Amino acid sequence: MSLKRSRKLWVALALSLTLLFAWAGIAAAEDLTVNMNEVVSEIEYPFFGVNYVAFWDSIQGSNASKEALKRSGIQVIRFPGGAPAEWYDWSDPYADGWSSTGTADLWNFAKDIPAKLLLQTNPTSNHNNNPSGTHAANWVAYTVNNDIDAPFWEVGNEPDIEIETPNDWTNFQPYIDKFNEHAAAMKAQNSAIKVFGPVGTNAWYWWGLNTLDMFLNKTGNRFGTGLVDGVSLHWYPGPGEPTTGYDQIKALPQTWQSSYNFIRGRIQANDTRNLPVFITETNAATPPFVPAGEVSQRMASALANADLLGAMRNSGVQHVSLFGAIHNVDDNYGLLYGQNESRPADTPTPAYFIFPIWTQSGNTVIDVDGLADPSNTLVAYASKKSSTSSQVLVINKTGASRTVNLSFNGMTIQGGNVKIYELRPSGGGAWDRDVYYNGVLNPSVTSGSLPAPYSFAVSGASYSRSVPAYSITLFDFTASGGGSSDPAHYHFEDGQLHGFYQEGGAAVSSSTDRSFAGSRSLKIGINGNGTYMASRDTPAVPAGSTVTFRVWVPDGANLASIQPYVMSHNWTWYGNYRTYAGLVKNSWNTIAVQVPSGAATPMSRLGVEVKTSSSWNGSVYVDSISW
Repeated sequence: MSLKRSRKLWVALALSLTLLFAWAGIAAAEDLTVNMNEVVSEIEYPFFGVNYVAFWDSIQGSNASKEALKRSGIQVIRFPGGAPAEWYDWSDPYADGWSSTGTADLWNFAKDIPAKLLLQTNPTSNHNNNPSGTHAANWVAYTVNNDIDAPFWEVGNEPDIEIETPNDWTNFQPYIDKFNEHAAAMKAQNSAIKVFGPVGTNAWYWWGLNTLDMFLNKTGNRFGTGLVDGVSLHWYPGPGEPTTGYDQIKALPQTWQSSYNFIRGRIQANDTRNLPVFITETNAATPPFVPAGEVSQRMASALANADLLGAMRNSGVQHVSLFGAIHNVDDNYGLLYGQNESRPADTPTPAYFIFPIWTQSGNTVIDVDGLADPSNTLVAYASKKSSTSSQVLVINKTGASRTVNLSFNGMTIQGGNVKIYELRPSGGGAWDRDVYYNGVLNPSVTSGSLPAPYSFAVSGASYSRSVPAYSITLFDFTASGGGSSDPAHYHFEDGQLHGFYQEGGAAVSSSTDRSFAGSRSLKIGINGNGTYMASRDTPAVPAGSTVTFRVWVPDGANLASIQPYVMSHNWTWYGNYRTYAGLVKNSWNTIAVQVPSGAATPMSRLGVEVKTSSSWNGSVYVDSISW
């Protein structure tokens, strides 16, 4: 046999084996390296948000949707949530029955999640609204006077949507004037807020018609008022035809970077500050017309939007509010089904589950190498919480399982632990409506706890796992002997109590029984009936902070209430009272305490108050106290 003929046979054999393996479903392999010391971007703001739409939602603010968002990890709620902003009057929110949500209603919904508010003022006279800066400033004053955590504001919504030609100053200048009027008046009420604009419709407008550059020219600090604190825009990359399959949208997230480069260039041209970029509406799975639900109900939406969140985090975006409204799926882009839809109200879509997965990630985005074709086969995004804690989110965009081999530069995972969060379609297809989350088919998101992640010891210097077809998998690694993987101010990882002491007869200790992050928490042991407290003196909490506590309570306990609290220098009590009935049992509850900007400093005390309903012998756990 000639050498040439032999080579031809070997090539043919190799090709045949490749095709055979693919046909047989044998997993292809991806060798990925996470570089712990190569920082891609830092997330300095609450990143994950959703739009709460004030109109067109008959069950807006439902208790079930609040329970779902508690379990999602969502950090920001944008309201009135898009187009309603230019028809909503905050001082007369229930006018004509268009909305059932006022500011107090919204805060009662958000504070227990807990989520901060991103509020949109109305610069128009639509629906008898007062468009003045004074009226907008009065809304800011209302939030301050009622201890409502609303640090982020936008003026209007998509004011460029009627612009048809580039550099149309005649039709865009009125919005810019209103922005400057609102921003100046609002900051006079609360100088700590951040006001964003121009809330642009889509790249066709803010890039193609130059409305972003026009806006920054008049509001940035090089040539304009300097009143803008950040850029907020919308980005809808959907195809120009109805979305009927995942292949039409799977590569869209990888097109985002060019848009971000343009945005950053316009900021640098018009402002000396590194203004944050918020994308307050986006969805990678939006068809050009309804019925939107055809894709919103599918695993394809979860895949594309999880990918888009990763691409935006990598680029340097500081916040994304998915549109994804909260409700309405059959003819919109909701995370939960609404009233009288094809599934029961407040049932989750696959896209809901990207949030309890993505929110496990750290805020330091780091480099990952080895991706062969991130647009079409497999993409990965890496982050870290500390030098001993790293998260890798992997999206398999193909219809076959793929083996992922993960290795690290700058962290030793051998002898450590990995938690694995996984979302996969029930039938293995991107167009499936039903999903498995951490091995459980369509779990409830409105009661009980979400299914726990898988947990494994890491025995080797690298880690390998097969990721299912059309799946999202997050690997949360903790290095061996890495100490605290919890960046909170009080994390209890060193076995110490951070100055916490008991009051009322409680027994306090650092425990390995359970933890929100890392391996330890503060255990509050109770034996009796009464009021028990775990407290510490002189916490370094600044005025205006939101102090977040993670609290675990058992099922079947004789408990009446839990109340985390902070006390100011003059002993004013700021607490968040939660009844036992309102807490998620056998799970970590996130409870936030808002300290007003005018609170007397330094703070005197911080802690958790536990009240029993009758005699009880048991334990409550507290972890990851941060602000």
